[in-house]
Amino acid sequence: MKFFQYIFITSLIIFTTNCSKKEQLKDTATYFGGKIINPKSNMVFFMKNNSEIDTLFLDKNNMFLKKFDNLNEGLYVFKHGPEFQYVYLEPKDSIIIRLNTWDFDESLVFNGKGSNKNEFLLNLFLENEKFDANFYPNYKLPETEFLQKLKDIEAQKEILYKEFKKNQKTFSKGFDAIIQADKILYSNNKKEKYPHYNKSVTHGEHPKLSTSYYNYRTKVDLNNTKLLNFFRYQNYIINYLYNSSYSALKEKPTEGLTLKILQKINQEITLPSFKDELFYRIMIDDFYADNTYTISNEVLDFYYKHVIDDTHKKAIQNLVHDRTTITVGSPLTNFIITNSNGQKHKIKPLIKNKNTVVYFWSPANVSSEALSKRIHYLEKKFSKLHFIGINFDKPTKNPFAKKARLHHQYQLPKDCKAYRFLKSNLPRTILVNRQGKVVNSFTSLDSHTIENQLAKLEKE
Repeated sequence: MKFFQYIFITSLIIFTTNCSKKEQLKDTATYFGGKIINPKSNMVFFMKNNSEIDTLFLDKNNMFLKKFDNLNEGLYVFKHGPEFQYVYLEPKDSIIIRLNTWDFDESLVFNGKGSNKNEFLLNLFLENEKFDANFYPNYKLPETEFLQKLKDIEAQKEILYKEFKKNQKTFSKGFDAIIQADKILYSNNKKEKYPHYNKSVTHGEHPKLSTSYYNYRTKVDLNNTKLLNFFRYQNYIINYLYNSSYSALKEKPTEGLTLKILQKINQEITLPSFKDELFYRIMIDDFYADNTYTISNEVLDFYYKHVIDDTHKKAIQNLVHDRTTITVGSPLTNFIITNSNGQKHKIKPLIKNKNTVVYFWSPANVSSEALSKRIHYLEKKFSKLHFIGINFDKPTKNPFAKKARLHHQYQLPKDCKAYRFLKSNLPRTILVNRQGKVVNSFTSLDSHTIENQLAKLEKE
């Protein structure tokens, strides 16, 4: 079977790269296909600007292939399970990917015409992760030294890029724009974070910045349609919105930060679909921020008035419902869960006299591998706490994170009472003390305050 799979992919590459010059001139189609090892589902979503272009179904050999006759050049996203990656496509490209979902990014390989630029894009992504892993201590530096660190990283990226371009016969201006944007936006993101991270690291006040510090903002187009699909661009805008809105609050301290950000989006973002997406991201971030958050009617009214996407609007309405269904200080509802052997248990006996972290998750939102890594870290750091994982996805034949070796894993059975506070279908973590009382009704395992919350729960 492996022999025939090899022949399939090899034949496609040969066909799409070695046809006659006459055929190449006629055929401007773009091919995208590949093989998924250990697939999470039977489909791959092909997307651009957060919108699905096509659904590519896997065959019995976990392979897929699609011909696009009129695909515009640009940056696209392919998504499988909860994870995604980029592919830059031009007319006449024929890209074949191969990846193992157990190690999504690191196992990803590109073949075919157009593969070189995508291999470089992937390597740049992995290189950025290396820079990020060691960057945090730099936030304690004075402004001048901090900015020099960013220039050093930009210089390293430029060396990599020049080396890549030496071996390219032809070069796309559009691809070059993506690479340049990555370099600039990487630094700009760090610059937006610097004032608040510096304060946090040094345990002092916000640093006094030079008058020219924010000059880079004038060079960033907040409505660049060619970069909407690029996560680094989106993240920059989010960081810019938070930082600039926080600064504006010093002038009008009576206004809340979330409302200020929503107002700024409404004023500065002109692309309707992008505006809606930013509205939604800010609202989601706000819900997961911390346990002291009180749903502001003023914020909700502003959001409902300006949002266009009914799907996003309904999602926020469901979040409001989920958040208000369980209140801090009340006992956790005694719902039923099922273990891997199909045995039913009530939740209360499982958490009795234990400070417990009850986390609801779904394979649609997070991979079991990523979840395992996070839970193992938290269990080790907060060894006195009891962790219970509950998969709230629809019951499946293999709903538990067995490969990830997670303990205390359960599934919600059909018609379980817990679905009443999971209408949003988003991950949710509930903290319960040894008295069985809820001390945090709505948080996230990835919240920037989660470790402080867990440290406090250990002392209950």
